[in-house]
Amino acid sequence: MNTKRNKSRISKKAIFISVLALIILTSVLIIAAKSADVIDFLQIGKNDKKAFENKNVVAEVNDVKIHEYEISMYFSLNEEEQKKAIDRAAALYLIYDYALKKGFTVSDMEVQSQLKLEEEWIQEATNKEIFYDYIAGLDMTASEYLQSQYNVRRNEMMAQKLYESIKAEISKASPDISADDLKKSTDDRLSQLKSQLMKNAVIKYYNN
Repeated sequence: MNTKRNKSRISKKAIFISVLALIILTSVLIIAAKSADVIDFLQIGKNDKKAFENKNVVAEVNDVKIHEYEISMYFSLNEEEQKKAIDRAAALYLIYDYALKKGFTVSDMEVQSQLKLEEEWIQEATNKEIFYDYIAGLDMTASEYLQSQYNVRRNEMMAQKLYESIKAEISKASPDISADDLKKSTDDRLSQLKSQLMKNAVIKYYNN
């Protein structure tokens, strides 16, 4: 049992570090494509700090505000990319709200535990200098930055619980389904749900 837990912890750690690296590297490529100059993460962090301090609202989904600081590297994105990032954040919130109404829950302890793990993983990551350069511009510690992502993590964790529930439901209905088909069916059903929720949602976009 302990071996399984350790493997699960290592797997989640690897996934988080990979996602962190992907977010940062994607932003690097986006900015590099626009300019041959050296990437200035400190300046990007300072730009995002302005958004954090002013709590700029970039959109509302069903009257729930989405802030710039909830979208990683917001200021490194062009207008079209920002719109897509906002839509992803909106869809994630809608999934959270849908799951909440279906009786799923994510406790404060669960979210805080996840944020604590992420802080530990950042400290151990080989690419942590990039992350620390970014939050230096925000004038925040890793812990402070992660706390600013509380709602994002809560929404992600709720979405994962809903995903596992859908997966279990499909598996029960089709016990002989292959692992690949099970994943595809689960992904498709969640994608369809997101599309429907987005279609029915009232989303307002703001230019700051």
